[in-house]
Amino acid sequence: MRIARFYGLFNHYGPDGALLGSNDAVGFGEVAVQATNSGTFLVVVGNNAYYSGLGGGTYLLTLAQTGNPIVVAPGYQGGPLTNGFTYQGNMPAGLLSVWDLTASAGEAIVVRAGQLTGTNDFVPWVRLYGPDGALLGSNDAVGFGEVAVQATNSGTFLVVVGNNAYYSGFGGGTYLLTLAQTGNPIVVALNLMFRKPQAKREEK
Repeated sequence: MRIARFYGLFNHYGPDGALLGSNDAVGFGEVAVQATNSGTFLVVVGNNAYYSGLGGGTYLLTLAQTGNPIVVAPGYQGGPLTNGFTYQGNMPAGLLSVWDLTASAGEAIVVRAGQLTGTNDFVPWVRLYGPDGALLGSNDAVGFGEVAVQATNSGTFLVVVGNNAYYSGFGGGTYLLTLAQTGNPIVVALNLMFRKPQAKREEK
């Protein structure tokens, strides 16, 4: 889970009341955990008094969770990925884009997010989680982030794209996301920028 553009204090509690994680970074706060028990989890968002006890504002809150269908808010990108297809996403500061894919044990999976535009040092950060909730790979680099793994079990895999706060918690921009996967048909996105111009018809 992540909050955006708010000097926030972000706490995540388990069903037994234990604090599972806390984060208060400038720009956004994020807590990433693997649940050890089942039940209802509590998320508490507040202002970080270290920066200003009188501070307030608006924020974006995103949940990325394995084992559940993805519902994308209007105006944002996310959802199922198709092998070979390239998606364009918009990344406001602090937001997470949540995608998924299905794979069988033994298949190779490569997921890459490349920067198109950016403000305040937008650096694409890609994470891939297995059907059991385990983090399989994480990568962030200037220009693009890529994770390449071989699936050891079958099911639905979760892909999370965000900005790397090391460079700027207030960074945002647009990106291209591509899935390369063995064992599935390839669907190639039509790139209008590289289409050959049609010949002009001669007037009679």
